[in-house]
Amino acid sequence: MRPQLYFLPLLSAFLSVHAAPAETKAVWAGVHESVNSTHALTLGDNGLAKRDDCGSTRHLVNKNDIIAMANDLQNNNPNGNAYVGHQSWTAWTLGSASVCIHNWYLTENTHVTRWEAGWAVRYISDRCCNVAGNSQCSGGSCTAHGDSGLSLKVFLENSVDNCAYHS
Repeated sequence: MRPQLYFLPLLSAFLSVHAAPAETKAVWAGVHESVNSTHALTLGDNGLAKRDDCGSTRHLVNKNDIIAMANDLQNNNPNGNAYVGHQSWTAWTLGSASVCIHNWYLTENTHVTRWEAGWAVRYISDRCCNVAGNSQCSGGSCTAHGDSGLSLKVFLENSVDNCAYHS
């Protein structure tokens, strides 16, 4: 019996679909993204990385103001949206606490809910401000998401610091 050669293209297609993905890198106007990789996502010179940091503020923030701001954002009109245009930021302030949400995408716009902003404030507070007996916090940063799914960089800082400092 002769082997049937018409199965070869089908076998080749099956093997190519089930092959392990190769790491690819794409660059769009200074935006670098690693795909199928464990490397940090880095966007241009802005230093946006997919990791969280503590101590991002230049001035200390009162912990009570941080808690009050997180509660206000998540409990008073939590579904309210704030527009975050491409390469811009939005912010909320309460007392000495300020949360700055940056969109460093070159062309993509999004909205962020008050609830998401409050979640980010609470997350940074839980991660960076849990020093017993200290009523002050040095702030921090994390990644949140807009309603379109875009990753946004969030900074918790003192209200005297300027959100544009991170731009």
